[in-house]
Amino acid sequence: MDVITERIYDYEIGMIVTPDATEEELSSIIDKVNTLITDSGGSVKETDIRGVKRMLYPIKKFREGLYVFQQFSVESNKVSVINNHLNINQSVLRYLITRL
Repeated sequence: MDVITERIYDYEIGMIVTPDATEEELSSIIDKVNTLITDSGGSVKETDIRGVKRMLYPIKKFREGLYVFQQFSVESNKVSVINNHLNINQSVLRYLITRL
């Protein structure tokens, strides 16, 4: 019987976090995403915190957001786990996961 394995792809997450998030909250968000990736058999390549920037339009009544980008590799069927976590996190205003 053949074992079906998923291909591992490179992805990038672009997140906008509430600007009033403390360093501990931001670290907690990033650590949780990193844990989800590594527990799914993936690896985190790079995390880039770009800082607080003004947005063109308000999102959930915030005019500014803290921009964070992460590059990682994981099996394609495991991306939904990360997606579900970011959907329920109140500190994440918006996010986008793209395959590189």
